[in-house]
Amino acid sequence: MLPLTTLYYSTPLRSRANRSDRCLIAKRQKSLTEHTRVRHSTITLNRGGESVFKKLVLLAVIIIAIAGAAYAQEPPASRDLSQNRGLGIGLQAPCAFSFRFWLIEGFGLEANAFLISTGDFTIGCLAAKTLLRLADTDIFDFYAVLWANFHFGDYAQPSVADVALLGGMELSILPSLAINLEFGQAVFFEPTRVSLQPTFSLGLHYYFLKSVRAEPPLE
Repeated sequence: MLPLTTLYYSTPLRSRANRSDRCLIAKRQKSLTEHTRVRHSTITLNRGGESVFKKLVLLAVIIIAIAGAAYAQEPPASRDLSQNRGLGIGLQAPCAFSFRFWLIEGFGLEANAFLISTGDFTIGCLAAKTLLRLADTDIFDFYAVLWANFHFGDYAQPSVADVALLGGMELSILPSLAINLEFGQAVFFEPTRVSLQPTFSLGLHYYFLKSVRAEPPLE
């Protein structure tokens, strides 16, 4: 039989140990619940992103198909609408504001950027592109794109940058107005790993046309 003093001191110790175990179990359950919730949210966001990607690609393909069908039914007088383009200003997903400049007919450069910062929340990106035109028709142009994109704040977390090789096509609505669709593969650089993922870009540009010197008539 234990002395009374031993019973007196052992009972509170056991009680404290039980409370400590219960607190530890509760913390583990809470951590597991939060982890499950975050994982579910991530899966939902990924599925949502894939759904948006598919819808945008489908929309672009439909627009281009309708324009091509209309052009085939009533072909206008032969004229390359993309000739003599200089600086183009517009919007280019996913990096918002875009400045595209064709240095010559077959080679161009593009810069995209946006930044939003409110209090503790910051999101933004800065991208640069090299454009190489591969084929040129009256209304469709096909080109290759080399793309480097740098991420700021909460943009495309957890990656901090990506580089991509894409194929693009541009539909000229007017000599000064065109929409484009680009798609390919990107290498995303994250703090702990590197991943390969499909990527795309959808854009609209208004172009300023280069002045063309009229040649004197032949005598």
